[in-house]
Amino acid sequence: MKNKKQLVLLLVPVLLVAIALFFLLRDAGRKPVIIEGMIETKVVNVASEIPGRIDSILVERGDVVEKGQVLVKLEPNILNAKVGQARGVLYAAEGLKRKAETGAREEEIKAAGNQYRMARSQFEFAEKTYNRFKVLFADSIISKQEMDEMEFKYHAAKEQMEAAKAIYDMAKKGARKEDKQMAEGKFLQAQNVYQEAEAYYEQLWLKAPVSGEIANQIAEEGEVMAAGYPVLTVQVPEASYAVINVREELLVQFKKDSEHTLVIHGLGNEAHRFKVTFISPLADYANRIPTRDKGEFDLKTFEIHLKPAEPVEGLRPGMTFHIEL
Repeated sequence: MKNKKQLVLLLVPVLLVAIALFFLLRDAGRKPVIIEGMIETKVVNVASEIPGRIDSILVERGDVVEKGQVLVKLEPNILNAKVGQARGVLYAAEGLKRKAETGAREEEIKAAGNQYRMARSQFEFAEKTYNRFKVLFADSIISKQEMDEMEFKYHAAKEQMEAAKAIYDMAKKGARKEDKQMAEGKFLQAQNVYQEAEAYYEQLWLKAPVSGEIANQIAEEGEVMAAGYPVLTVQVPEASYAVINVREELLVQFKKDSEHTLVIHGLGNEAHRFKVTFISPLADYANRIPTRDKGEFDLKTFEIHLKPAEPVEGLRPGMTFHIEL
């Protein structure tokens, strides 16, 4: 009995050592998975809504700027010409609008009245002559041709009188309602074009859309730039985030809102906690790894964004890091 107890006491340490060696050897044989990535940040382009030549650039790469700060000044020559054109169109439309509202001038109305009275007199004379010719034709005093000629002159005089009366009535009434509306519409259109051209003067001074740091200068002083073409880019270091590409079989360890420790090389290999905020599969042409020789199953690669759980001092875009799983 005593020997059995002694044997058990001897076996316990042996078993403990064997178990410890088993786990030690198992862990030693398993290689850690290292995932590397890079720090990125939000980048905003500084561009103008109008084309123009750059007069001066007031900042340099690396300068810290505040939102609303003037960064670039453009030459106003092209815009001055456009504003002048818009002003001329506005003046012309305004004149048409006033003409439609005022109607014909007194002299025009008087002239139209004179034309109508002259045409009426001619018609009355033609009517009397026509009536006389009808009597003569009935008595066979004049030929059928003479009667036809007189009838033609009578109808022509009548049409001239009616046309002159229409012109006279139109002159007295002024422009039609539709003409006035059309003139008003053209005036409002020209007015908006002019106001738009005037508003573009603010685009001669390009301002920082966000607070941040000048990351890149794309154009130089004296260059002509197209509308929407970026002159500078502003990066926001405070909005930095980590980006990694993870194969599908490791995706289970990167659930949304899960936290991971990132060892950032540019900060002296400091470890910081980051939270998963975005998961998206890469395009079909990205890395797809066959798990069998014939490629029956493919593993896609996913892009994952992580944001710092707490502000990280000195964190900058372009820094590399790794995560150990």
